[in-house]
Amino acid sequence: MDEITLVNDLKITGFESYNELFNEILLKKNIQNFLIINYMYWVPFVKARKDKDYLESLKYSGYILPDGVGLLTYIKVLYGKTLLNLNGTDLNPELIKFFNDKNMKIALYGTTQENIEKCVKSLNSKNIDIYYYQNGYRGLDFSKIEDNSVLFVGKGSPIQEIWVKNNFKTIKEKKLIVVTVGGYFDFEAGFYKRAPKFIRDLKSEWIYRILDNPKLQIPKYINNFYFPWFIFKDYIKLKKKVKEKIYV
Repeated sequence: MDEITLVNDLKITGFESYNELFNEILLKKNIQNFLIINYMYWVPFVKARKDKDYLESLKYSGYILPDGVGLLTYIKVLYGKTLLNLNGTDLNPELIKFFNDKNMKIALYGTTQENIEKCVKSLNSKNIDIYYYQNGYRGLDFSKIEDNSVLFVGKGSPIQEIWVKNNFKTIKEKKLIVVTVGGYFDFEAGFYKRAPKFIRDLKSEWIYRILDNPKLQIPKYINNFYFPWFIFKDYIKLKKKVKEKIYV
């Protein structure tokens, strides 16, 4: 496990394998009784630099997991760390399977009614038991959420992270593990399609997504053009911090 504090004070936690992550999740849950897990890829990382409410919501995380080539490259260049890509589209199915195999109760909250039903049907076909699910277009009925269960929230960033912050007291009281999953329910439902494996192996799934749904994806990925500027700008900030520490 490797924790890196970025220039905006976000703490990204890297793991050497899925198994290490799964074991640490159970350990941390046992220690503090609840746990919030968020993902961070390049687009929301840029957004968090401008959106103070979003940035504040991320500080409620037990773990922020590195997701995608953009953020991993940024960390490699500026911090000299090579982290495992814990992208949610690959990790979430394994995470759900892990909790299910541990007989932990799983609930889903997010997306449309049609897609959440298709998502649950797909998971059931894989012998995954979902004890409660609800679409994301109305407030979650917490009376249906059992204590010490696992709640996956798919409402998109930054809405889902801010939702977690606003419901933090209840999450803590009910001793939940909460995982924010973005559009994972829509992928599981078959509404969105993954890029072919050879494209994923080339680290180019983001290009496939733009071509598949330009209206949705272009506004998100436009931030990629600022990548060199952020690398340069944050490099200067880090050098300045090092000098300040030397002369203090």
